[in-house]
Amino acid sequence: MFAATLAAWAAYVRYSKALAGPATFVLFNLLFLMAIEFAARTTVVLVRPEAQNRLGSLAEKTYDDLIPYEGHPFLQFTGVTGLLQPGASQSEFNNFGFAHSDDFAYEKAEGTLRIATLGGSTTANPYPSMMGVHIGEQLGGSRQVEVLNFGLPYWTTAHSLVNFVLNVVDFEPDYVVIHHAWNDSKYQELVDGYRGDYSHRLRPFESSPFIIDRYLVRASALYRYVKFKLAPPDWAYLDNAVSRDLAPGAVSAGTDQFRRYRRNIETMIEVATARGIRPVLTTMPHTLDPGKPAGQTMGRAGQIDQANAIMREIAAANSGTVIFVDLDELMTGKMEEVFVDLAHVTEAGRQAKAEAIGAAILADLRSRPRSSQQAEQAEEEQQGR
Repeated sequence: MFAATLAAWAAYVRYSKALAGPATFVLFNLLFLMAIEFAARTTVVLVRPEAQNRLGSLAEKTYDDLIPYEGHPFLQFTGVTGLLQPGASQSEFNNFGFAHSDDFAYEKAEGTLRIATLGGSTTANPYPSMMGVHIGEQLGGSRQVEVLNFGLPYWTTAHSLVNFVLNVVDFEPDYVVIHHAWNDSKYQELVDGYRGDYSHRLRPFESSPFIIDRYLVRASALYRYVKFKLAPPDWAYLDNAVSRDLAPGAVSAGTDQFRRYRRNIETMIEVATARGIRPVLTTMPHTLDPGKPAGQTMGRAGQIDQANAIMREIAAANSGTVIFVDLDELMTGKMEEVFVDLAHVTEAGRQAKAEAIGAAILADLRSRPRSSQQAEQAEEEQQGR
């Protein structure tokens, strides 16, 4: 298609030069470019609708006031309230800078079951709200269920630990779901200069630099498409705004690569338990197909497996304190069709996560003695049916 377009362009140039003088030549060229742009936009809408959001997001990133993320003094970055979280499942960031949740309020109505979810992009999607709906349906309306989604793309257990201590505990959730592994695996290289807070790879958030072709990017969908395909710019990706290149160095020997991951998970369990919050630990499922996007980093899958093994060890050591949901055992190698890349999943995959975690929370709820007030409320609702 691209070769045919070039051939048509060359033929058109020869024809237009022979037809008229310089002014007419320029006018015809402008009209031709406008026609190509119109055709490109029409093609995107009709043939490649999945690319429409990505191309639109690329243009928005050239406007300083439309950059969807902003720096945070303790959390590195959060979303900008009112703007959309980029990606396949877009959602507006709420009053605390998190998507896929209504605005957070500290007040908690009596009898409300409040669940907080922590994680990266595998949590910053609709699965937590789907889980809330599932639990609410299974409870038959006997309790109001509220899910607060504290997941953000690129967040690690280090981000979630700080956020949990400084923010999440103030909302007094009954349960906290921890779903991490993939992003932590990116920062485990034990090289010279390694730091347990991941600052050897992470840096303060930086918004987009000056973009020399910003007006072309804004004006032309065709230009954006070609630019993204041929040489994707660094400013188009969040990871370039939050991480630094890894300096070459000698790999440290004889060290547990994931000991900081273990520390972060165990610390969240300790804080949650001290606050009367029930921790829900999960493993991270992933594809086994190296042909899928991000599948070329199947070495990362091995690191996710290491993190999953640690999560199982932590769950076994704290069996009387935590709830454990082995999503890796449930989905990896058994639900290959739900993976769109290394660890992101389709709506069916999110539903599987929602139901598995929801079932574990429901089982825990039903195993606990109910207060007299809850028993009376359930009895009244049963009589009213």
